[in-house]
Amino acid sequence: MKPQNIQQLEDGTVKRPRYLLRLAKALDTTVEYLEEGHQGAKPARGFGLGTENVKPVQSSMRTIPLLNYVQAGHPKEVLDDYTPGTGMDEVPLDARTAELLGPHSFALEIKGESMLPDFREGDHIYIDPDVKPRPGDFVVARIERNAEVTFKKYRPRGRDDAGNEVFELVPLNDDYPTLIINSQNPGHVVGVMVSHVRFFRR
Repeated sequence: MKPQNIQQLEDGTVKRPRYLLRLAKALDTTVEYLEEGHQGAKPARGFGLGTENVKPVQSSMRTIPLLNYVQAGHPKEVLDDYTPGTGMDEVPLDARTAELLGPHSFALEIKGESMLPDFREGDHIYIDPDVKPRPGDFVVARIERNAEVTFKKYRPRGRDDAGNEVFELVPLNDDYPTLIINSQNPGHVVGVMVSHVRFFRR
């Protein structure tokens, strides 16, 4: 906001600015409380049932690009982050996810059935290239021989005689083979999955 906008709010010059709803969310209150100015207009936390096991999610203005698998596997300089406009679309993040993801993060849409039952086609995964993979992490990796990019479970297997890292890319669906990345089949981890969004359809 511009300083003059804040001044107008404080002076009462603008009674109902267009961003009043966003302001209420940021301050964890209601539009009525901001307009009326008395505590009674601020509701108690929860949805009024008394037994809630959910709560509203804080929104964030941050977005990350939704890439296709070709874009995700394209080598990029470490300082060249995936900015809005890089991908097919922009994905808005909730505040918690925005805090988890580094500046070079991007989203991918799951294709195929190799990661069933945990990951279904159409789900979104959020990938952070700055996170170092650990055993059992879900990663996006690039296989050099055919420039294929794939999403699998990461299983390190040490190093070969030349000192190159050896690791396996393990599908969750037993109908698909495990891929071995080594000097004969080179590849590298593009990034680690930090968050997963499943879309439920009826």
